Amino acid sequence: MKKNMFLSMVLVFFSTLFLLTFLAGGLYLFDKLARPNAVSVEAETLHRQTLMHSTIDKLLRFRENDVAVFFSFKRT
Repeated sequence: MKKNMFLSMVLVFFSTLFLLTFLAGGLYLFDKLARPNAVSVEAETLHRQTLMHSTIDKLLRFRENDVAVFFSFKRT
């Protein structure tokens, strides 16, 4: 009788430990998925800014070339 009670207590202890570990792992993964890494967010923001600046530079260069070509044709 005492052996069965001891085994049931051990079983309850390890099953509780397993469930708490499983719950902690799930919360950890949920937190990692819910909040992206700050470094990746910063890198993505920097990449977008770089793309935006390069696009603006290309557009400005195109407009400068367009104006230069227009005035060179107008002079002749």
